Amino acid sequence: MAREETARVVRAQIDALRKEREMLIGERQQLDELIGKRQRLDDEIASVDTDIQHLEAVLHPAGTSRHRSQRPPTAAAATADLVCKLLATSGIPLHYDTIYERLRDEDPQPPRSSSKPATAYLVRYYKDPRIYRPEPGYYALREPTTTAANKETRHQGNSPSLTGKTPTGYTLLGTYYPVHKFKDILIGVCETLHDLDPVTFRKVLTAKSTHSQFSEDAESLWNPRPIGNSGIYVTSNMGADRMRGVCQRVIHLFDLDDSDFAIRTE
Repeated sequence: MAREETARVVRAQIDALRKEREMLIGERQQLDELIGKRQRLDDEIASVDTDIQHLEAVLHPAGTSRHRSQRPPTAAAATADLVCKLLATSGIPLHYDTIYERLRDEDPQPPRSSSKPATAYLVRYYKDPRIYRPEPGYYALREPTTTAANKETRHQGNSPSLTGKTPTGYTLLGTYYPVHKFKDILIGVCETLHDLDPVTFRKVLTAKSTHSQFSEDAESLWNPRPIGNSGIYVTSNMGADRMRGVCQRVIHLFDLDDSDFAIRTE
């Protein structure tokens, strides 16, 4: 009887933990959706502000005066403007850590993240069309005549096989991370990119190139591994070369290039 009672209590605890897990996953999904909505609203507001400025330039050309209350720029737009001014003044590409260090006291709305403030700051400007990455982790100002045809080549061709090699670490967006297993590279890349932009990261669930390796249902994958607190799992039942390929396909969803990611081996 004591064993049956213990089993009953354990089953009840398991059920309670499963319900708590489902609740946390649901709350995380809601948070990701809210973050996405805010980012889309910020983009829409910035676009409307630009249209208003163009129309007012037509209605009130230079030399005429008109007083009106202007909508303050969004945090992302204001930060991107500050970064563009900094890059224009420096005249050379700067690492995103350096950009944050130089602007954190100047920006009226610094990022709230305490663990990775430079990465949180990077979220605001890395997609700005005026800025590009000349090399992993570094950002520079585009020339006015730069077009999409001048962007870095995304695919670097076939890479040497990793089969039989032991990883020592990997580089992502200019930051080096030491590891000892290829599985840790896969998880590390996914967690970093999720922290960078959780809304964009959720594309792994639907993108044709990645959806078969990712799921919110752990039981649907072989050897699933959780990606931080995202509520998303990735299969770890892959060889080293395939894992590298999955990492590359994920970074492409962020409009990053293969040059932004590299694996080091012994």
